[in-house]
Order: sequence, then C-alpha cells, then structure tokens
Amino acid sequence: MHRTFLLFVVIGCAPEPPRPALDARPNFIVIDIDSLRADRLDATRDGALVAPTLHALAASGVSFTQAWSASGWTIPGITAILSGRHPLPPTLGGHEIVPVFRKGSRTLPEIFAAYDYQTHAVWRGGETDVFRSVPLFQSSRFGGEGTRDALVGDATAWLREAPRAPFFLWIHQYNLAHQEELNGRPGGTADGILRYDELLTHYDGAVADILAEVARAGLTESTVIVLTSDHGMDFGEHGEGLTVSNLYDSNLRVPLVVVDPKGTKGRVVTRMVSTIDIAPTLLERAGIPVDGVMDGLSLAPLLADPDAAWPEREIYSLINARTASLRTPGYKLILKHCGPSPHEDQRCDAYFDLTTDPGETRNLFHARPDLVAAPKERLAAWQEAQLQGADGWIGGAVGADAKRFFQEHGYWETMQPDSTPDAREPVPPPPGSPVLAPPLP
Repeated sequence: MHRTFLLFVVIGCAPEPPRPALDARPNFIVIDIDSLRADRLDATRDGALVAPTLHALAASGVSFTQAWSASGWTIPGITAILSGRHPLPPTLGGHEIVPVFRKGSRTLPEIFAAYDYQTHAVWRGGETDVFRSVPLFQSSRFGGEGTRDALVGDATAWLREAPRAPFFLWIHQYNLAHQEELNGRPGGTADGILRYDELLTHYDGAVADILAEVARAGLTESTVIVLTSDHGMDFGEHGEGLTVSNLYDSNLRVPLVVVDPKGTKGRVVTRMVSTIDIAPTLLERAGIPVDGVMDGLSLAPLLADPDAAWPEREIYSLINARTASLRTPGYKLILKHCGPSPHEDQRCDAYFDLTTDPGETRNLFHARPDLVAAPKERLAAWQEAQLQGADGWIGGAVGADAKRFFQEHGYWETMQPDSTPDAREPVPPPPGSPVLAPPLP
C-alpha cells in the first residue's frame, strides 16, 4: 500500500499593519529539548545539579512551573509550539499521514519572515525529518540525533555567520534517550533514570556552549531566550517503564522559561499555561500582531506580573484523534481508545482528582460518573472539533527507512490510523511530491 506523510501550511494574504522599527525588535532563540521533564531543572545527584545551565537559566528569567504540552509526543507537540494552535491528530484515510498544521494557519517562523526577521532552524533527531517537506524556515540544518558537539556546531556555526538582525533561531534536540535504551538498562527503572540524567547533563553543556556563543557575539542584551520541551517523559510512575506518548502529567508537564534582557528576572509563575501560548507571546514581544486564528494566549501579562489576571482555562492535549485529555487545577480526564483494532472500541478512560491524587494513581472514571459526565462531554466535543480541520493535505511519501525509524522508536503505533476510523479521506499528494528522507547519520 502506498503510504504518505501529508503536511499543510497556508500563508495568509491579509494586509499587514505598520511594522515597528527593526532595531527595536529583539532576536529570539527557542531551545526545545525533546522529552525534558520539568522537574529535572531542579534535580540533583550526589549533591550536584543535573542541569546547572538550565537551572541557572530558569533563575535568570521567568519560569512557568505549570506549563503543559498540547501533545504527548513530538511531532504534534512541535506543531503546537510553532503554530500557536491545538495540533491536529494523526488521521485515517487512504494513506498514513502526519497532519502537521491546520488549514489556514501561519506558523511562527513564517510570520516572523513576513515581518523581516531572518529565520533558521537546527533539527537534531530522526523523527523531525518530517519537517523537511515543509519550508517553514528560510534555512534549516537537519541531522541525526548526533552529539553535544554536533548540536552546538550546527547552532554556533549559524550564529558566527553574523545573522542579519532581527532573527528567530529554533533549536530542537531529539529525545534525551530512546525508551528502548532506558528500559533496557540492567538496573531497571532506576538505572534508566540515571542514564536519562547523564544525557541531560551532556546536553545541558550544549546549551551552555550555545549561550556562550550568544554572549561572544554580543547578542545577549538583544536576544530573548525560550527554553521548553514538546513533551516530558514518564519515569515508570504508571507501571509502563520509562515512556512517552501518554497523557499523564509526567509526560505533559514541560519546562517553560523565558529570559528577556528587558523583562522580569527571577520570577516564578504558577498559573496553568500551554505550549500553544508560546507563539502569540513571542509575536507580541516583537510588536507583531498576533494571528487571530491562534488558540494560544500571549503570556505577556504574566511575564510582567506573575499575579496578573489570567483565565483559568481547561488545558487540552492529545495523542491521536481518539486519545486526548482535559486538565484543570483540580482534575484530569483522559479519553483513550485502547482496542486492538479500530473495530473494537475498547476503552481505557480515566479521571483523576488531582487535589487528593496528584500522582494520578486512582482512576475514578467508573466510580464517579457524576464528576465525569460534564468534562467528558466537553472533551468529546473538543476532539470532534479538532477533526474538522483534517482535510485537504499536501505533502510527501514516507520512505521505507523513515517508516522503519518510527517503528523502531515506538511512534508508528501512535500514528496508526486505527485511531481515527471516521476521519475524512485526505487529498492525495500531487505528482512529484517529495519523498521523506531517512534521518542523516
């Protein structure tokens, strides 16, 4: 069967409002470390911080301690950050697809480029190769997972070329470690967490090297740094070993740090926010009008004052079209299809009272239907609304090596279309669509 990844980007044509002076706009560097748990920024081993650079970065800016990813796995997690919109789920049709950007959306790098920003991306990690098919950035460097030196080399080489200001630089480092490696350690889960922390220390050094280059280039006082992750990692809290692609807090809670040379220093924000809030926040900071279709909200009020008025929103996240969650400060609802096939609607739904069970260990879904009914109706309606945009894709075919990569790293089942039996048939790609290449060495 012919299988295709389908990716969609639409550039709007509305008249642009007056632009602020270029020299008044900051540069932006967004560092996305895949699978980074929020709690590891303060973690210690033998009395020493596991990630001293990240810890210091959080202390030097504004740290959001209740930031939640819009997805439990990488590709939709990234699209949420870059688009400011809830991501589309993997969709069923005549092809296997990864629908990345919702119809009518403009991504953060596209908007920045339209307002005279120079944009560049450093992609380190096999599965992010899907973004080759969509020219989001004016220039990009793709590579395999690589090492600290490879990541630093890609980022600093571009910075040393004296990019035209203002600029937007996106840096993505793939998983700190593969689930297979972490769970295959002879010492079990504890040994897997030790390996995770060792790798985090390794890449913490990479961030230190990149920040040193920013300073060397004289860019510190004109550059806003954002640290985040597209999802976290479950450390075996729910009996599944070290894993991603679930909707527990351990996998959805992510670090979000904003260091603005002209902003607040050393503040902590405890209000619930989402990764879809990053894009509108950066646009407002640049003086660029926020795209009206974005689902996220600018964090500017909280960056100025952690106690500012802020809506108590429900936070929605998804894995695929039939597995999604709704979270409030008081509870978490997960609607999850776990049948062996799309024709067997076996459910693994869950409801947790977070006020008495913050670790999400006591499932009250069947015991408390009175609590479940209303949020279940809202989450089901939200899931249906997400599918309404899942038509009209363009993109490229999945190569055999790319498919094998997804299978080997535990993502193929997540993307399987058996999660969306009622989705529309996508538009086949036009002749000559690019074939997704396997990851580089």
